[in-house]
Parts: sequence; structure tokens; C-alpha cells
Amino acid sequence: MSNDNSWLRTGLSIERSEKIREARPQCLIEGCGGKIDSKPLQTGHTKLLNATRDDPRFAEFATALKQVCLDLSHLIVKDGEGASKFVTITVEGAVSETSAKVVACSIANSPLIKTAMAAGDANWGRIVMAVGKSLEPIDMDQLAIWFDDVQVASAGGRMPDYSEAAAGGGFAQPEFTIRVHLGVGEASATVWTCDLTHGYVDINGAYRT
Repeated sequence: MSNDNSWLRTGLSIERSEKIREARPQCLIEGCGGKIDSKPLQTGHTKLLNATRDDPRFAEFATALKQVCLDLSHLIVKDGEGASKFVTITVEGAVSETSAKVVACSIANSPLIKTAMAAGDANWGRIVMAVGKSLEPIDMDQLAIWFDDVQVASAGGRMPDYSEAAAGGGFAQPEFTIRVHLGVGEASATVWTCDLTHGYVDINGAYRT
């Protein structure tokens, strides 16, 4: 996707620019290491937000703005080139929110994981790989992984009653969740990503820039 331009306008009166900055949700500020929901930033990616003067409804406005930006973030992921799946990745039990986000983005941006998503392959080993590659603090003896509500790994290893059919059930759906517990703290973070299909190569290999 070469362009993602969003103009958010409100009839609410907000006077000071610092008030607008206070209202900006994180989705307007940063993504996964220079990416928006696992998509690489391009020169055409722009987010604009403006308003004027003060208004007593500022708190209500800030809540609504956060929801609008969250919805836009989800739509950007779902509209990914060749994308067929929308995946929520939640990392919990981290030492900090920043650490949790680094791990979540390592999972979301992994080509090996994104292609496994496309194939419906519930490969939890690739999740462990991405967690370790992040170089963030983890406790392998406490590491746990879920695909939707199906726990596939505990204490750093495969669940004793692991079922390939149950684990793969979520990956076969157009929308599912990957949840990882790092076992070293109380912080968490959530990011969203899509799968990586042959369609991505077909689309981007069919034209010159």
C-alpha cells in the first residue's frame, strides 16, 4: 500500500494545540518500529487532526477519537495487499508496555509467521522464534501461547494434550487471536497484522514505480 491519508476533523472547539496532542491516540503517533500495524510506512502516509478553541466535551471527544483511529487501524490492516486474514496479537506478562509491544511487533512482522497464517499452519514454534528474536526479557519456564482460546504451549513447551486440529482451527478462520504470556511482569500490548499471501507478490510484481 503506497498511500494512507487520513483527515480527521471535528466541530468541537479546542483552543490549544497541546490539547489536541493530549487527545491523539497512539495509532496516530507510532506503530511497529516505524510501521503502522505491521505495514511499512510510505511517503504517502499522512494523518491530520485539527480543531479550534476549548470545549467542555473534550474528554468525550478524546474517547471517540481513540475509537475512530482504532477502527481506521483495523481497516488499514484488513485492506493489506493480498491479505486474507486479520490477526490480533496480544503479548502479556512483560516487564513494560514498551517491551510487550516490541515482542508483539516481532511476531506481527515475521514473514515466517505471516506466511503460516496464510497457509492456516498453527506453527507455535515460529511464535517462540519471534519472541526470542525480539531480545526482550522472557522466562522460558513461564512462556505460554494461545491461538484464540486454545492453549498450545505452556512452561516453554508444547501442551501435553496438544491437538493439531484444535490449534489449526483458529488459523483457518479469517480473523483470530494469538496471545503470548512472557512470565516476567504485568504489562501488556496489542497490535494487529495480516497474513502474507501470493497475492502480495502478484500485486507488487505487476507494476513499476
